[in-house]
Amino acid sequence: MKTFRSSILAGICISIGGTAYLTSPDILGAILFTFGLLTVVHYKFALYTGTVGFVKTKQDAFRTLLTLLGNIIGCIMTGLAIRYSKPDLIPVAQHIT
Repeated sequence: MKTFRSSILAGICISIGGTAYLTSPDILGAILFTFGLLTVVHYKFALYTGTVGFVKTKQDAFRTLLTLLGNIIGCIMTGLAIRYSKPDLIPVAQHIT
């Protein structure tokens, strides 16, 4: 359960960083995005990209899938909140996608 909560928080942090980039899609946005990553590292949140390279056992694989699921849930939660609070970012995100 600790890994799952940690991975949801990591997804939220990365989503906030991504929102900062969408708000200012230049060097400033890229710098602000790194604060999301720094927060994940500082608080030792579980991020999929930091665990996928270390899968050696079935338990590691399960933990990695749990981390991925939590990251997705955190991103979706934050994305929905941003979608309704800052609808002007939708075309920017669609253009990048």
